Order: sequence, then C-alpha cells, then structure tokens
Amino acid sequence: MTQRVGFLFNHRSDQAWHAAPIAFALSQRHPEIDVVCLGANAAIMETLARIASLYPGHHCRLTEARIPAPARWADRLVSAWVPLEKWLVMRGNRRFYRSLDALVVPDVTSLHLRHYHALHRTRMILTRHGAGDRAGSFRPEVAGFDLILLPGAKTEADLHRHGLAREGGHARVGYPKFAAVDRLPPPPAVFANDRPVVLYNPHFDPRLSSWHRWGLAVLEFFRRHPERYNLVFAPHLKLFARRGRYRAHLPERYRNCPNIHVDLGSEAVTDMTYTRAADLYLGDVSSQVYEFIRQPRPCLFLNAAGIDWRDDPHFRFWHFGPVLTDIQALSETTTHALASHAEYETVQRTALAETFDDSASADVRAARAIHGLLGG
Repeated sequence: MTQRVGFLFNHRSDQAWHAAPIAFALSQRHPEIDVVCLGANAAIMETLARIASLYPGHHCRLTEARIPAPARWADRLVSAWVPLEKWLVMRGNRRFYRSLDALVVPDVTSLHLRHYHALHRTRMILTRHGAGDRAGSFRPEVAGFDLILLPGAKTEADLHRHGLAREGGHARVGYPKFAAVDRLPPPPAVFANDRPVVLYNPHFDPRLSSWHRWGLAVLEFFRRHPERYNLVFAPHLKLFARRGRYRAHLPERYRNCPNIHVDLGSEAVTDMTYTRAADLYLGDVSSQVYEFIRQPRPCLFLNAAGIDWRDDPHFRFWHFGPVLTDIQALSETTTHALASHAEYETVQRTALAETFDDSASADVRAARAIHGLLGG
C-alpha cells in the first residue's frame, strides 16, 4: 500500500520555506511515497509553487485547503486581530488529514489536529520555523510529536535542557531553508547606490519588540540621513498582518523616502532577499538574525524594554553586536556597529556552527529522517 505524507502550511508563507524543501526532496528521492502539500490560501500556494520549481522532477501534489466562502469572508474581517484562517484549515479538511500516514508541520499548535480529527495513528513531525533562542521554542507540547527535526547542536541541547528529548524522537538535519535558498539566484540590489544598507527587522511581541517604543524614532533617524544610509524596513510578518492586535501603524511619510524601502510582507521578506543583501542587521528578538549571520556581518540590537539579558540564554544572539539601551544614541551606535564588527565575528561564527549543522543537504537529510520513521 502506498504511504502518504502530508505537509501542512496553514498560517504564513514564511513557514513554507522551513518545511516545503523537505517535501520536494522526499518526493524526489522516494517517488513511491505520495507527498501532498496543503496550503491555506493563494499566497501560500504561490510560495509552494516557487519552491517546487527549485526541485525539478518532484512528484508532490500541491493542494489548496477547502474553506467555505462565508468563512473566507469572516477571516478577511478579523485577520488583523486573530488568525481565523489557520484554525479553519485545521478544523476542516478532515478527509485529507485522516488519509495520511505522517503529517509534517512547522508549528507546535498543529498538534491540536490529533484531537480535532482523532489522528491517533498518524505520525506527526515538527520542523519548527526558525532557529532562535526564545523561551517559547520548546513548550511542553513539543513532546507530543513523534519526530522533531532540529537544525543543529544548540537546539538539540535545548531540547534536552527542557526535558523534552527521548530516544528516536528527534534528528539533527540542518536548516532546510538554506538548502532551498541556495538554489536561488543572488538577491537583486535594493538601492541604486553604494551606501550601507541597514535591515530593520522588529519583532511583533510588544513585551520585547523595539517597534512599539522606538520604531518610529528609528525610521525618522534614517529618513533624516539619506546621505549616510539606506534602510530596508522589513518587520516580522505578524507585526502588520495582525496590525489590530499589535497596534501597528506606519505613517505615510516613511513609505516614499528614496533611502527607505518598506516591505511589510512580500516574498522578499521570507526568501532571505534582505538578510542576504544588507550590510547591517538592526533588530531585537527575531530569529532572522541567525539567517543574517550565515554570512557574518555587523549587528545592532535594540533593547527598548530594558531587559537584563547578558546571562539569559534566550538572548544569546545579543552577543553578536552592540546592544543599544538609549535610542538617542542610535547615530553613534550605528557607526560603531559598522566599524567594530571584527570584535564580534568570532562569536557569530561560533554561534553559527552551534546553531546549524552543515545545511547544504538539510532537505535531503530531513527527508531521510522521515523515511526512516515510516519504516524505510
């Protein structure tokens, strides 16, 4: 009997880059397995199709989730506050879920599917969707997965530290997103000049994000200094997608500045276009900094919440560059961050090696782990 493996993408298109490469690699190597990717909406389906084009010869089926039209309309009305679509995809599509031998998901909340659809015999596999250090990465529910795919030694150690590791329940495979991005052409230039490009990437969490306290001051600084810097403003996708919940508003004066490129959610935010093209990373707690330092470069972190971070393992990445505690010092600290990278390069390279196993074939290694779980 043909085995069927499903890959679920029920939330944001960025999550597709963390799991879809595995689906296509699994299909390429094991055409006897029926591999199906279920996407929540047209935007996610476009991202899946783009990643699929990087894997010629795959046999994956790409299917858009079934959501009744009235529910789609309801989602449009409330999407600025809550991810209704995500839960509609999980509650519905029962036939799809119950047809699977294994289901691969990039987020922990998908474990609810076991309850919704009585998936007692379906193996559930977690890819995660980032490589950061935040405490929420290893909630107790993680232990409910049959297999957790990890990017490297750091996350494996964290899994053990939180008491969530068990024999045969995880595999270190690398970072599948890198395997897919490496198939893309080099990113295009964002600006037509040679001034340094700063990527401002604030998180959505009001408790930790720099946006709610300092965000407009950051944008204003760069607006007033077009002769010194270019700025890419590409926040975490949730910040403006849930703008009602996170009270996110961008004044019009920052949308038409020649030295400020605003991107609140295009494909370039998710495919590492900006993390590959920027000269300086400016952020707070987003795990994108780990993608940025794949090529070690200057970083500057904004501690708008006054966090006591130095001995906190959830802020390991703030050792990659200067940490700003007074927004009035942004000008001189930005200059210092660009000039002092040599002081932090060894720390970045060490963290990179701890966070990611060699990821050149992470998609294939993850596919191999899934095939092994299925008895292959």
